[in-house]
Amino acid sequence: MRSKAAALHRRITSYHEAAHAVIAFRFGISVEEVVLCNVIPTDGYVQYSRTALVYQALRYGPSAEFSWPVVARDTKRRAMVSLAGSLAEAKLLGTTLRSNCCEFDLQKVLGLCRALSRYRHWLVDTEAPSIPEEDPIRLANRLRKQTRGILGHPVTWRAVTALGHELEGCRRLTGYEAADTAQWVRRIHNQLTLLLPMPRQTDSSSQDTVAVGHGVQWEAGNFVPRRRGHPGRTVCELIGVALHPISTERAAAA
Repeated sequence: MRSKAAALHRRITSYHEAAHAVIAFRFGISVEEVVLCNVIPTDGYVQYSRTALVYQALRYGPSAEFSWPVVARDTKRRAMVSLAGSLAEAKLLGTTLRSNCCEFDLQKVLGLCRALSRYRHWLVDTEAPSIPEEDPIRLANRLRKQTRGILGHPVTWRAVTALGHELEGCRRLTGYEAADTAQWVRRIHNQLTLLLPMPRQTDSSSQDTVAVGHGVQWEAGNFVPRRRGHPGRTVCELIGVALHPISTERAAAA
């Protein structure tokens, strides 16, 4: 039972990390390696060659290197890369919310959007350019919709599927190996088979809300301001809701 549940968690995590890498490749963001943890099946990471430009811009101040169009484009792309993992899990299991590393990724996205807003205010105060203001939560939701559309493209999802299967077997891929797999998939015309059972339909009220932090929660597939007296449910509480039915079905079938 535990081994089957661990294998299922590992497969979900492999798709999660594969989606991060594939979207990073699409935006030209250099990837050093993609790794699955050997001990904890829900742990993995993608290592990138550099940090987001917006944090460097906030540290060193406005300059020609950190012009608004360049920083804004890089920040939005980084946020979409961070969103890709959770959205890939949602597509994989047919749910609106994913559990593995959901809070960490969503906090990272909100952090990027808020850092971009701070940099905009800094530019307006020092150089007085005409830059339209956008609420960080609204920006995060807009980027979420764009990322979901990119993952929904057949070629992109084939790349995530193939890279996820390869990562599940190898546990560690260099950036070159992961990019080579993503490029190879572009020549495949048939959709790869997704060998993962779908979970039973559960009550949406029990799995659509997760507290992200800083007055924001993820509810019904959107970033929304957290309501008073509604702390949301943590990711650890939701893992059993989303994954336990699958493990039970697989155990009964075996």
